[in-house]
Amino acid sequence: MRYFTIERKDVYRPRIALPYTINEQINLKKGKTEFVERVAVWTEKESDFTFFSDILTDPLLLLSSKAKEVLQLYDAKTAFKQIILFGKEEETVMQYYLPVLSEVNGQRTGDGKVALYKKDKSILERMPIVRLKIGESIRYLLNMEIVESFLKRRITGINVEMVDIVFDREYEKSGEYMC
Repeated sequence: MRYFTIERKDVYRPRIALPYTINEQINLKKGKTEFVERVAVWTEKESDFTFFSDILTDPLLLLSSKAKEVLQLYDAKTAFKQIILFGKEEETVMQYYLPVLSEVNGQRTGDGKVALYKKDKSILERMPIVRLKIGESIRYLLNMEIVESFLKRRITGINVEMVDIVFDREYEKSGEYMC
C-alpha cells in the first residue's frame, strides 16, 4: 500500500487562536485532544485574502464537512469534535471537524524513507489516516485510497506528497529504536 502525507497549502491560511484554557491544557505535539470540548468555538484572524480550505493542519487537523464525509466512508468509527471558527474582523463563521486519530512514531532514514515500528503496521492497515510524529514534527499520513477519494471530490487547498514507509524497527528494552 502506498502512503502519503497531507498538509494545507500556505496560501492565505487563517490563523487560529486557541482559547487560553485549551492552549494551557492541550499538548499539540502529543495530539492530546481530550481537553477540547465536543463542540467548541475558536476565534481566528483573517484578512480579505484568507482562504478556508477543506483541510486545515495548523494547529491541529481540521476537516470540512466534505472531507469528514470522505473519512467516514473509510472509517465509520472515527470520533470527531465539532469546531466552529469565528472570525471577529470579517464576522466569518466556518464549521470544521477535529478527528481523534491514532499516532505512530517514525524516523527518517538516510535514503529519504520513513522507518516505523513493525507494531505500527497493523495501525496503518486499520486506519485510513494517522498522525505521524517524526522528532518534533507532526504530519498526517494517509493511505492511497483516501487520498484518491479526496482528489476525486476536489478537496481544496491541500498538498499531497508520497512517502516510502519501511517497517523495520523493533523495540529495545530501553524503548529506543534499533534496526
